[in-house]
Amino acid sequence: MISKTRISSSAANRTMERCAVESAFPTDHRRRRRSWLSGVPVLLVLLVPIGCGYDEAQREAHAAAEIADHGGPLEEQIAHLDRAIELAPERAYYWESRAGLYMSLCDNAQALTDIDRAVELADRPYLRFKRGLILCRSGRFAEALPEFDMAIGQQPDNGQFYRGRALARLALGNAEAAHEDTTVLSQLSPGNIYNYYVCGAVLVALARYDEALIDLDRSVAMQSDAIYPLRARAECLDHLGHPLLAAVDREQADKFESLFGRNYGCGYQNTP
Repeated sequence: MISKTRISSSAANRTMERCAVESAFPTDHRRRRRSWLSGVPVLLVLLVPIGCGYDEAQREAHAAAEIADHGGPLEEQIAHLDRAIELAPERAYYWESRAGLYMSLCDNAQALTDIDRAVELADRPYLRFKRGLILCRSGRFAEALPEFDMAIGQQPDNGQFYRGRALARLALGNAEAAHEDTTVLSQLSPGNIYNYYVCGAVLVALARYDEALIDLDRSVAMQSDAIYPLRARAECLDHLGHPLLAAVDREQADKFESLFGRNYGCGYQNTP
């Protein structure tokens, strides 16, 4: 049986905050006009049931994707998807797409409502994963775990599923189990920049600071303005006896939080 490790450091405690999840699944709010739908018009066409033709609902969904590709406002994209859903409420992808847009707006309640409807229409591993992610962002980590378990059970070779479950397990104080997930994650998708923060945060919780610093250095090097990797590294540096370097990281994190808000990167993008 896996024993639970108490997360005592402030950096590890920060990983328990719902906003810390977004460092592993980010959307840049300084470029907020790029959204979940960017680059998916062809996918939208492919996912419409064969034989239905290029109907009005599909035109609305395509319009939302076109706005995304041109950097248009999220609210306009949502308006088109509203109409698409009104015209064809049986199409799960429209609900899933709108859930992603609401995640970009940090409206987790509406995102959860939409993803629940998508799951009802087409229960797939990715939708379960996405539901778990929304629950994590809402601070409902225990509820998120079964969603990640289900996604992993059906698609065990998808690295981002393990990244989500590792964050949920870490937030619940089970660092050993989180480390099991990050070990698999590192094997499935080595070099993914969003893995380094998660792996580093787990190692901080396990008091393996030298190893954690390697991952957190990589995370900050690739996302130099990411708030939570900077704070996690600051805590790691404190434990390693480098308070001045830790203070620099905290100062940078505070600066980015004041510029972009605490929910900077609070959306989601697919990072397999």
